[in-house]
This record gives sequence, structure tokens and C-alpha cells, in this order.
Amino acid sequence: RPCRLPSLEVLALSTTGSLACAVAASVALGVWPQIAPVTCAADERCAELDGAIDRTFHGKIAFALGILLLKEVVGLIKAVADGMRDLARTSAKSRRWLAPLLLSAILGVLICFELELFLSDGSSLAHSAHGRPVQTLRYAEWVVNVPLFIVLGACCFMGRPLKEVLPPLILTEVYMVVAWFAVVVHSVLLSIVAVVVTFVLYSLATLMMLRGVRAFWRESAPDSPG
Repeated sequence: RPCRLPSLEVLALSTTGSLACAVAASVALGVWPQIAPVTCAADERCAELDGAIDRTFHGKIAFALGILLLKEVVGLIKAVADGMRDLARTSAKSRRWLAPLLLSAILGVLICFELELFLSDGSSLAHSAHGRPVQTLRYAEWVVNVPLFIVLGACCFMGRPLKEVLPPLILTEVYMVVAWFAVVVHSVLLSIVAVVVTFVLYSLATLMMLRGVRAFWRESAPDSPG
């Protein structure tokens, strides 16, 4: 029986699991207090730079996103009403509401993020990267919204199964957190390691997504639009 190499998903998830175990072991051994990021409020130069940022544009962005959210909510209500009508007629479930629901959730998270930066002084939500402010809340927003975008594009628009989307989604979540750590950690060596890990996980997630796109094109009808 020929030897079979592990699939890309198994290899990537195994690597991610090993990294997670290594991080957990490091924290358990007490390394975290020595490498923990410093908040911007605790760094005088960082707090000064962060306080000088004009935050009025965050309020303008939140207002514009609110208009888009109203449009998506109206579309969501219509999609739910159409789905209930189709269910009453044919007893067939419709998921046309899923795309506007995800878009509404994405816009809602973005609005909360922009309003938080607009209404707060920012320093308590930022970390210092060698004296420069890094908006940690921005990374938190990516951790929430990027998976929603992936599900929206892969599951709603391309019709890919969730089990196919889940591995690259998990890797994406992990490398975004590692990328944040690479920016805010004060150890140059750890920063380099985190950057390398970020690019490795990004490459694996991208390969998985490209394979899903190729599968979508193979399964699509030749006369389908686009």
C-alpha cells in the first residue's frame, strides 16, 4: 500500500495546534510577563502620539456605514419575508437571508469599531510598538469580520460547504493574532519569528482558498454567468 502524504488541511491544522501548544506552554512557564505588550497609556511617547491623532473622521465613517447598514437591514427584512413566503408555498427552506445577515453583521461591527475610536481617547485601546501607537481594536475587528467575509464569499456566493471553508478560516484567525503580536512585542527575535509564522499560515490559508475557487470553477456550469 503506497504511503500517502497528509492533506494540506491536516498539515496546516497540525502546525497551528503545535504552535498553540507552544504558546500555552510558554505562558505556563511564566514567559508572558517578560514579553507582554505595553499599553500605549503606559508609554509617554506613544500616548502623546496617539492623543495627537484627529478622530473626527472615525465619526464620519461610522455615519456613512450606518447608511449602508440601513440599506442592508431593509434587504434582510425583504429576504426573510420572501423566504417565509416561499416556505409557505413550497415547503422548501430558503437561505437568501444569509448574505444580507452577514453583511449587516459586518457593517454593525465596523460601526461599533469606528464609534469606539471616535468617542474614546484611544490610548487605553492601543499598544505601544517602540513608542508608536498600534490600534489593537483594529485587529480585534479583523478577527471578527474577516471570517464573516470568508463565509460570505465562499458559502453564500460560491456555494462551498462549511467544512471546506473552516480550515483556512481557522488559520486566518490565528495568523491575524500572530501578526498583531509581531507588531507589539518588544523582542526583535520574537517579532521576526512571529512574522515568519504569519506568512507561513497566510500562505497555507491562501492555498486552501485557491483550491476551493478552482473546485468552484470546475463544478460551475459552462454557461453560468461570470
